[in-house]
Amino acid sequence: MLRSVASCILLASSLPALADDLPRIGVVGIHQASLDPADQERAIQQIVAAIEATGRFDALSPAEIATTLVGREAIVVEDGLLAFGRLQLANGKNAYNQASPDDAIPWLESAIESLRAAFSGTNDAADLWEAWVWLGASHLQRDPPDEAAAAALSQAYALAPSRPLNPATYPPNVVELFDRRARELEGRAALAVTTDLPANVWVDGVDRGPSPADVQGVVPGVHHVLARAPGAQSYLQVEVPPVDPAAPTAPQPIALTLGPVRLGEGAASASGRSAEIAAIYRSLGKRSEGLDYLLIIGVSDSMLEVQLLSTSIDTFSKPIELPYVDDADDEAAQAVPLLLNGVDPSGAFGATSPTAVPIDVAANTALALLLTQQIAPVAVGGPEVEPPVVPPKKKSKVGVVLGVVGGVLVAGAAGTGTWLYLQSQEEPAPADQGVIVVQF
Repeated sequence: MLRSVASCILLASSLPALADDLPRIGVVGIHQASLDPADQERAIQQIVAAIEATGRFDALSPAEIATTLVGREAIVVEDGLLAFGRLQLANGKNAYNQASPDDAIPWLESAIESLRAAFSGTNDAADLWEAWVWLGASHLQRDPPDEAAAAALSQAYALAPSRPLNPATYPPNVVELFDRRARELEGRAALAVTTDLPANVWVDGVDRGPSPADVQGVVPGVHHVLARAPGAQSYLQVEVPPVDPAAPTAPQPIALTLGPVRLGEGAASASGRSAEIAAIYRSLGKRSEGLDYLLIIGVSDSMLEVQLLSTSIDTFSKPIELPYVDDADDEAAQAVPLLLNGVDPSGAFGATSPTAVPIDVAANTALALLLTQQIAPVAVGGPEVEPPVVPPKKKSKVGVVLGVVGGVLVAGAAGTGTWLYLQSQEEPAPADQGVIVVQF
């Protein structure tokens, strides 16, 4: 990476403000699981200050974004976390409709896993139910019909016992088997859900009231138990075994320990993480009023990734990558001006990327609190409100941050507003206003 570096060093001061009505950048925290809410709040304050210190942009905190988003948070979560699973479900249904069950089954199995992983964020079983039904239909379509059909349709029934199959949508043999399994599963179980903190309980997306919750009428199968309290939640997938209706048993105990609010579990693959980040930030940008950009920051492997999404033209900037030590909150604030230097006076990106950075959508407590409506909105442009006082965590761990932007090594002197660009010999020196060129 460094072989082509070092012909000249350019010292670039911050550009002047373009207008009184500055573009707005939304800041929604850092995607790193080790950062607790206090770390996130501290980092957000530092990032907002770093953005506004450039004189070129205004920065909106999560509380200000909440005001522009109010009432649409659940749609953003749904769009962001269910997009990949819904695509897999659509591919599976398409293969089924083309009489290709052997192609449909792996698509539907993948959809079930993706939708299950999103459950703790969405708390909605509708798409998961549909994926189980179509999986059962695909097993029935095989020649001879697969025995796994009954298990899949049983699982669909367990998720939503009151939801019948529409004969206008599903083939008669699927409806017949579904109804038969429903009759065979009449023996019901019960759950006794407790939490370590006062919380509300949902089972398969159905509100079961405050804990401790005695949940009756549970059909044997896999169930999704979620508990939420202010600023905390817990999720557990539970296997409920069959019960003998003639010999009632005690409710199955479920003890939940609450932790940070999370948006699902996050995709395992880099491509899946990139797709989730793209979907949720695009949806957030589309449904938040008055945002010109969204700042995306998180860690991937050993690098801190920093990227912008232009909400007006639905385009991602080319990200910068930075090394970090331990928690990335200090380096994040220092890195932001590096990224903003890549936005030209017209607001366009000097270099773009076709994909979002592959960071974990679930590892951002600030974003999770925003999208689960647990951040109190603050009016944008109203009377200035002092941010909560967060004690300093530590001194900056690095005096200079190094990043790669479009193949160019970029170094920023922390806290000085002065940035060093080391360019290859083939690159001409830029002629930007305020740039000093030092030849060696």
